Amino acid sequence: MRRELEAIHKFLSSRRQDVADNSLWRRVTELTETGKTVGKRIEFTARDLERLRQFVIREAGVDPTLDGLPRDRATQADRTSDEKLALGGVFETMVTFTRPAGGFIPVSGNPFVPCGAFLSIPAQNLLDRLDVAETVVVVENGQTLIDAGRIRWPEDMSNPVVIYKGHGSSQKALVSWLRTLPREQVVAYFDFDPAGMMMASRYPAGACLIPKSWQALRESESGNKLREFHLQSASAKQLEFADNLPACIRNHILQNRLSLTQEYLTAKGFELTLCPITQG
Repeated sequence: MRRELEAIHKFLSSRRQDVADNSLWRRVTELTETGKTVGKRIEFTARDLERLRQFVIREAGVDPTLDGLPRDRATQADRTSDEKLALGGVFETMVTFTRPAGGFIPVSGNPFVPCGAFLSIPAQNLLDRLDVAETVVVVENGQTLIDAGRIRWPEDMSNPVVIYKGHGSSQKALVSWLRTLPREQVVAYFDFDPAGMMMASRYPAGACLIPKSWQALRESESGNKLREFHLQSASAKQLEFADNLPACIRNHILQNRLSLTQEYLTAKGFELTLCPITQG
C-alpha cells in the first residue's frame, strides 16, 4: 500500500491530470475506482483527483496536497492504525558501532561493548573529534558489521571502531561527523569492485581496505561476480580516472573485471591491507 500512497502523493503534487499506464497505477485505479485508460495513459477528472486525495487522507491520515507521509513510525501510528506506511526505516536515524574484540565506543559515556555486541545511538549523539582517538572503519552493510570479529584486519589495526555507514538521515549525520576527524584516522571498507572503490574514493577517509593479495586475484576467482561487474559500467569508467586511488589497483580491478563482496572476502579469510586515498 505504501507504494500506491507515495505514487498518489507525487502525482497530486505534480498537478497533472494523467499518468503513464503501468501495473502500479492500474492497482491505484482499482483501489480508488478512478481514472480512465486512454491509449498508454490513464486520465483523471477533477472528481477523480478529489477521490485520490480523500483515499490518502483515509488510509494515511495526511492530506497529500499539503504534506507527505512521515518518516518515523511513531508519528504515523499517531495518525492511522498502520505504522508501516511511514517512509523511513525503524533504525534510519541510528548509528551502529561495534569492535572486533570488544572495547569502548567513542560516544557519550564511553560505553564498553563486549565482543559480538553492538551499540546503536541517535545520530545527534556522536561526539566531536577531540573524543575519538582510535581508527574508525566504516563498513558498507550490516553483515560485515556482524562479522567484524571474523575479519582479518591489518596487523596495526586489529581492534578498530567499526561503524555501519547507515542510510537515510543517519548516513548524512555520520558523514558530517567523519569530516571532523583527521582523514588518516578514517578507513572505508566497501566491496572490491568499481562501485565499491568509487564509493570509498568519495568518502572522507584517508584509506580503504582491500585484499592484501589483490595482485593474485583474477576474473576466475570463485566468488567473482562478473555479471555485477558489467552492471557497474558507469562506475568502471569513473574508476579509470579516479586519480586519488593507486593506478595499479584501479587497473587490476578493471583488467580482471573484479567484483568481490566484503562477505566473500570474510568467508574465505582474506587478509586485508590499506589502500591509500589521496586528498583531491
